[in-house]
Amino acid sequence: MTFLRRQSGRVDAPPNMSAGASSRAGFPLLFATAFVAVGVVLTSLAVVRHRQVLAVWEQRQSSVADDRARLVFNWLQERKGDAEVDAQSPDVKAWLLKTAGQRKAGESSAGSGLPHLALLNLTKKFYGYVGAYLLDRDGRVVSRAAGSPTPSPLLAEAAARAVRTGRFQVDWFREGPGRGYLCLSSPVPGTPEIAASGQTGMNSLGVVALIADPYVSLFPVLTAETVPTKSGETLLVTGAGAEIRFLSPLRGGDSAAFQIRPHASTLAARAALNGREVFGEFTDYRGVPVLAATRRIPTTGWGLISKIDLQEALAQYRLELWGEAGVAALLLLALGGWVFGYRRHLWARFLKLQERDSRQLLNSTPDGLLILDSRGRIVFANTRTEMLFGYRPRRATGRGLRRTHPAGKLVRRFSASHYRARTGRRIRGNRPPQGWHLRSSRS
Repeated sequence: MTFLRRQSGRVDAPPNMSAGASSRAGFPLLFATAFVAVGVVLTSLAVVRHRQVLAVWEQRQSSVADDRARLVFNWLQERKGDAEVDAQSPDVKAWLLKTAGQRKAGESSAGSGLPHLALLNLTKKFYGYVGAYLLDRDGRVVSRAAGSPTPSPLLAEAAARAVRTGRFQVDWFREGPGRGYLCLSSPVPGTPEIAASGQTGMNSLGVVALIADPYVSLFPVLTAETVPTKSGETLLVTGAGAEIRFLSPLRGGDSAAFQIRPHASTLAARAALNGREVFGEFTDYRGVPVLAATRRIPTTGWGLISKIDLQEALAQYRLELWGEAGVAALLLLALGGWVFGYRRHLWARFLKLQERDSRQLLNSTPDGLLILDSRGRIVFANTRTEMLFGYRPRRATGRGLRRTHPAGKLVRRFSASHYRARTGRRIRGNRPPQGWHLRSSRS
């Protein structure tokens, strides 16, 4: 009869369990490999999606910029046509010559020509100008349309530039905070003259100046959005020395037009004024990153910017990216849970097989075998013990050894039975002969 005492808190694995341990060590490596693979796939998808989103916004903002630049150019061409038609009118030329002759003769013509020059009245009335003026080559107003406001002091300077260059001139007149007018000046052609350099030029008789309100006819067309956005806007800018002047209203304030902002090489406005027709990430007048398309308005020196905040442009992309990352995280957690559960399943199955093999091995021994825990309770009894004590193994499991068989009785019965099994002889009173002892072993 052999007793084995199992120490609590300690389980010694058999040597052939090393294969199971190595397989368990492979599961974390498998999970780490899956995690890295999912991370690489998500990163690649994020890069591809980011490029696709930027391509979509490039097409959209470039289309808006091209359309608005074309509208502004066509609007200017129409106003240029109005000014040039009036400047080439025989009535305008005759009136300027008449005024010049009267000035030489010392006659005053102040106001005498207004009722006779109906062309300016018609232009102002039918084309919606704020004012229409006729100036001589010295910058003096010699006639104006009925209802035209008092001319700005800047009008004489604009007329002088048009006379000097002999070309159509566009100027902005600032009228208080966030307000201004557009002056379109066309020189009245006179007689050709030869300059000192030998080049032939046109001696301008004067200038026709038309004053337009861009808030009525130009800016509504410029700022209209096909698809409403929170931060998208289209702006007109012009250079003011080393600084930038924003002509059109800025989003978020009615007093933002005609504001001068400091020069910065990262501004989209600077790229537009430099003639760069590009799309990219810039910084706007607020210092906020934006996606902008820049264009240059021909013959004016203006720049046009169609932009939207980078945060708004990428908001949907980032939301979808976070969603995909969340789904990937859930998949990884599910994979980890499955791997962990499958690992436990395999380990439990492995232990069950080990236990079955161990029970078969212990039941096959010819000796009675009891395994006790630290409190002396039977945790295993092989089939041989049933022949020795009359207890079935299942019935003895979990019971204390002394309760099942008191020590003296157990020793007597075991010794007599063992002596009889070993020698084939009986003894009296179930007492073993001298020299027979109960053997106990621990592990």
